[in-house]
Amino acid sequence: MNINDDYQEDDNLSAIELNDACMDALFHMVIDPMQDSLHDEDLSRVLSIGAIFKELAKKAHAYDQLSSEGLSDLSRN
Repeated sequence: MNINDDYQEDDNLSAIELNDACMDALFHMVIDPMQDSLHDEDLSRVLSIGAIFKELAKKAHAYDQLSSEGLSDLSRN
C-alpha cells in the first residue's frame, strides 16, 4: 500500500529519511486534521514524541553508518 502519490521505492533511504516521510504522513493524515480539537498538553506530547522519533532516527542512522563502514579491532576496547 502506497500512501503517497509520488511514492518511489528506494532501498537506500536512510533512517532519517524514512522517519521524516513517516512523520510527514502522520502529520497530514492524523495530526493536522485533529489540531483544532487538541489541547495544549496534547500538542506538547505530540511534539515530544516527534523529537524522540527524530533522535531515534539519528541514532539508527549513525549505527547504519558504522555497520556499513565496518568496525576496526580498536572499536572493541
